[in-house]
Amino acid sequence: MLIVSEFLTLRELRIITVVKESLTGGSHHAYALAVIGVVAAVMAFGAFRGDSRPAGYGLLALALAAVAVIAVADVGWVNEEGFIGQAFEDAVARPKEGFYVETLGAALLLLSAVANLVLARRPAAGAEKSPPA
Repeated sequence: MLIVSEFLTLRELRIITVVKESLTGGSHHAYALAVIGVVAAVMAFGAFRGDSRPAGYGLLALALAAVAVIAVADVGWVNEEGFIGQAFEDAVARPKEGFYVETLGAALLLLSAVANLVLARRPAAGAEKSPPA
């Protein structure tokens, strides 16, 4: 979801019925969430399939980084009209589907990272894995 959200419209600035400005998530924060999404996919494979605790912590760090990018770069910005809002009384900025997809993706990534660390069964230290039958 983080990767897909970078190519969707993040916000739209309208003046009455005319779309004055429309930006994608990738153009706003330099495709940071796409990079986080790709690395998170690799970490998720290691954390869930390979039972790797360090990969689980890496996944948690990536989830927190995605939440930070959204909180710092997007949350306050998507509703701000800026100069156009000062020049035109009827200008309205609104978040679009990209904002909601990236927010949901970051929340699900954070939830899955925490669930992996809390609920995953990992072999005890020093325990050997039994050979396949």
